[in-house]
Amino acid sequence: MHEHQNDDEKMIEEFKKEFKRVIDIIKQVMGNDAFCQYDNENKKLLNKFSGSVYDSLMVAFSLFNKNDLIRNADRIRSNILSIRKENKTYIDSTSSSTGNKEKLIRRIEIIYESIKESIDKINYSENRIFDRKIKDELWEKDQKCSFCNQQILDYNDAEVDHIFPYSIGGETIKENAQLLHRSCNRQKSNKVNNN
Repeated sequence: MHEHQNDDEKMIEEFKKEFKRVIDIIKQVMGNDAFCQYDNENKKLLNKFSGSVYDSLMVAFSLFNKNDLIRNADRIRSNILSIRKENKTYIDSTSSSTGNKEKLIRRIEIIYESIKESIDKINYSENRIFDRKIKDELWEKDQKCSFCNQQILDYNDAEVDHIFPYSIGGETIKENAQLLHRSCNRQKSNKVNNN
């Protein structure tokens, strides 16, 4: 804070852009309830913001490349949800004495290590990402989301999804491709689309 207390407007704008970029990536990977508190007693996410979950995700996600995060979104989301439900150290560090420096560092490290492990597990010799040409062909054919059946209004809000999920053996070929809203793709996750 001391170092940046006299930053000019240009520097402040750069920090705002970075903040928004990280928020956007987290929402793409984790969904809109990314920062909600998890109720371990009732085994459900609460509609309640958790500052300690927020800081652990924000710092950890900011340290990775967006493409790596998006490419591994299913694995990252699954691992982080497991941590929030089962990792006693993380649960403790996000539920009591959350201002404690050691707990803050520990919860960030837990999320960071989980993301790093998720990214490191990818087999880069396998092709998981659809070619841009396939997206263009699907967009030209029909701009309707195969998940919610609503019109996709912006090309940049469209993503090519595996009908039969990649994580359970679906191939990255045109016959296994469908167009979805970005948010619908996160919601669908690694389920087979019934539409």
